[in-house]
This record gives sequence, structure tokens and C-alpha cells, in this order.
Amino acid sequence: MPIVAAVLAAMAMLPVSCRKQGPEEVPVILQLRTPAAQDSKQQHINVEAESSWTLSVSYPEGNGSGWAKVEPNRGTGQADVTLSYGINDANDARTCIITLHCAGYASEYRFTQSGKISDGGTASGSALDITPVAVAPVSWLELPETKAGDGMDFVAHAMTTQAGVKTRNFSYYFNYDDRVAFWVAYPTNAAIRGSNLQSGTRTEAWGYDPFMESALQQDVSGGYREGNNGWYARGHQIPSYHRQGVYENNAMTFYGTNMTPQNNNFNGGTWANLENKISNAWTPSLDRDTLFCVTGCVTKNAKYYVYDRSGHQITVPTAYFKACLRYSSIKGVGIDGFMAAGFWFDHEEWSAESKSNVKYTRDWAISIDELEKKLGYKLFAALESRVGADKAAQIKTQDPKTVEWWR
Repeated sequence: MPIVAAVLAAMAMLPVSCRKQGPEEVPVILQLRTPAAQDSKQQHINVEAESSWTLSVSYPEGNGSGWAKVEPNRGTGQADVTLSYGINDANDARTCIITLHCAGYASEYRFTQSGKISDGGTASGSALDITPVAVAPVSWLELPETKAGDGMDFVAHAMTTQAGVKTRNFSYYFNYDDRVAFWVAYPTNAAIRGSNLQSGTRTEAWGYDPFMESALQQDVSGGYREGNNGWYARGHQIPSYHRQGVYENNAMTFYGTNMTPQNNNFNGGTWANLENKISNAWTPSLDRDTLFCVTGCVTKNAKYYVYDRSGHQITVPTAYFKACLRYSSIKGVGIDGFMAAGFWFDHEEWSAESKSNVKYTRDWAISIDELEKKLGYKLFAALESRVGADKAAQIKTQDPKTVEWWR
């Protein structure tokens, strides 16, 4: 039985093979995951086969057409094939599918080219500051969907890492009525997070977000004042610990736009236990791997509120959630390298003494599909364009309780 493979080698050499193997062996398929830069380039595909073969290029819906080609697209035995593609003038990344047909078998992989302000799903690059806009103009993998006309605005902050790499810090979707971000999204790995912040693990730089009018956001300079249900803590959505190494990057996590009023027992207990799990166990150590995170809150049917230091009323959320999408470059991990887990906490229920400081257990985890149904909107909105609709659905419906990684 022939074996068909497509493997990305060093520096843009893509070997593709088709050989006869024993009767017990099955075709091996390795998908190309490395995105190409936005400007025009070429790459080479080395085809090795014992019989005739053809190569074809197709385009998933929404990715345009005709912008990539392979020459020659057919042959017999070994050949050097050129993959060429033009400049991507769009903001978003685009993907084509290259399929090798050989001896009755087919192997395909997705080739992704970055857009002007999109990184195609990797965590590096895309250093982009975005002041309030109704709909996110980027398609970073961590982002939930945004919709025009819902009264909320999207904002993104860029940063430079400890290693001097320009990338994004975090983005958020702000609700002006409640004065809280409904979600904050960010990528993390050891290189993005950094380490050994000179002034300690926290800058304590509580202040206004410069990208939003101060009168519209929270004044958290001295903590919340009591509202109709006592005192609440200032709860980070992107944790301070996820931005170490550079003072300015950590200071951004203390903006009022990153804060929500959280029960102090929950904030310093169960919630902190989950954040520690994310930071210490799930944050990738390799800079080519990424954990894409969303932290958010729900204010539907809220009955409690607090006041900030300027006297503004701030809604106390009724629920909190986290969503984690892990990408690993290690062969055979996840579905095209991806796996995901969601977490949901009723604020009042998990603030009770019996639940407010519980050690993490995998039983907390739910599928992203289940979490989306609770929220009423799509998480990791760009995942489908990255891996295709079928695989995105598999990733989102997979039960994380059955995945050892989320232990």
C-alpha cells in the first residue's frame, strides 16, 4: 500500500513522497502549518514517487482563488515543484489546500499566507494597537466573534516582549453600560509571558486605559467602593502573571478595562487556582507553541453593583468563564495540533464558602461547544478558517475531561 506524505522541511523545502509499503501500513498525512509572509514569495516542493502523480490547488470558502499555483503540477518519479503566491493585500490571512494524488491515494495540507495585519494564527508578529472599533479588523486565533450594532467596542494593545519581539498584548470587547469588558483575549507562551520582572511579579500600576475615554471606563486607582452587596475585589481578566519581563507590558494588565468586580474569596481562591493551572501547567515552554486564552464575564440578570473611585456604578457579573485553545507543533498532538477546554463559574455559587477555594480538577472542564451555547456567541472565531469546518467542530466538541493534557 503506498504511503503519501507532505512534510515541511527547513527553509521552505517541502518534500512530498509516494512509495509502496507493506500491506499492514496506511497512508501518512502531515499537514503544513507554517504560515508564509504577506509579501510575494516562492517555495519548493520536492516530490518523490514510484508512479505518476498530480498536484492540485483549491481554496476554502472565503479565501479567494487563483493566488497560488504549483509548476509543474504533474509528473512521474522525482521532481522539483515550485509553489508561488502573490502579495496578500487583504488584512486577514488566507489559506489554500495543496493536494497530492498518487497511485489512487490523496494527501492534502493547508498552506496559509499572512495578511497585512493578521499572523495566520501564530502568536508572533501582529503588533497592532487598535482604538475602539465596533468589529475586530483582525482574525487572531484567540478572538471570539464581534458583531456590528451590539453597542460594544473592540480594542487591542500591542507590546514588545522581553526578547524584543513586537506582538499583541491583549484585546477586549467593552460593554459601556456595565463598564466591563465582556471578554479579554490573549496568546501566551513562555517567551510572550517573559520572566523576572525587575520590580517584582506585579507593577500595581492601577490606572486608566489610554485607548478609551476615562469617563467611560472604571477608575480602579483605589479599589471599589461598596455598592448594594458589600465589597468586591478588582479581578484581572488577563492575569498580571501572564505578562512578565517588561514593566510596560505588565502595567497594561492593571488598566481599568481589564478589571471586573469579583468576590474576594472566589478571586483569591478557586479562580486563582485555575489561573495558576493555566500559568504553570498549560502555558507552552516552546515559542513555536501557543495557548490562546479568553477570559470573560456575563452580566445578564445582574442584581449587584459596586462603585469605582469616581462614583461610577459598575455591574457585578453573574458568571465568569475561561476558554483555552492549545496549539502544539509536536507531531501527533491534538487535532492538527489543537485541543481546547472551557470553564464556567456561576459567580454567586462559586463564591460560597464551600466552593470559593477548591483545588483544580478536570471535572471543571467543558467543551468549547457547550461554553458557546451558554454564552450565545462563537469563541475562537478564526479556527474554522485555519483547520476547516469539520476539524474545528471536532476540536470544539471534544470533551476535555477525556484529554490527559487538561488533568
